[in-house]
Amino acid sequence: EILMAEGDLPQARQKLEESLKIRTEIEQTSNAAGTRLQLAALSIEEGKAADAEHAARRVRDEYRREAHPDDEISADAVLLQALHAEHKSSEAEMEAGNAKTLVARSQNVLNRMSMAIVGAQIQAASGKPEQALQNLSIAAGDAAKCGLVLDQLEARLARADIELNFGKTAVAHAELATLRTDAAGKGFVLIARKATALMTQERQSR
Repeated sequence: EILMAEGDLPQARQKLEESLKIRTEIEQTSNAAGTRLQLAALSIEEGKAADAEHAARRVRDEYRREAHPDDEISADAVLLQALHAEHKSSEAEMEAGNAKTLVARSQNVLNRMSMAIVGAQIQAASGKPEQALQNLSIAAGDAAKCGLVLDQLEARLARADIELNFGKTAVAHAELATLRTDAAGKGFVLIARKATALMTQERQSR
């Protein structure tokens, strides 16, 4: 996760695949599932959302069979991220709805935060941008209170992305410029790169 946050995707994949091989060989089933889920999240960053969707479904179903609800939610979050990246809005809405009860019962702050962020992204893609922006502001505030720096940055990035998509260009640019500086300064290179990419993409579309 650290290597991925730092933007070193090839090295992150190498380390995760090595870890998966070892855990599979010594039959650490639950740990292997967690590593496969990390690889699925990495696949999204690599632009292979379809692969991520398939892998996240398999891990989610495995956790469900073993009755590990918090792990199941973590897999649901990655699955929803993959579906969002594939622009499968209807399917993402359905999966998010199916996971609501499980998330509401969870005391895992990280899982709840991940689901709040991706849930808001799905809301925006389904035509509810104002509600999504409000939910992301809440998520960013909650993350800050809990000291969850990466989640706060991701919520801000998602908010700026939605603002760009729905014509709030000046606000989004100001947020992205600040976000890029904040993320780079804290070592979250991948977030900084994404902020730069959104600003560049928007300028090129003019």
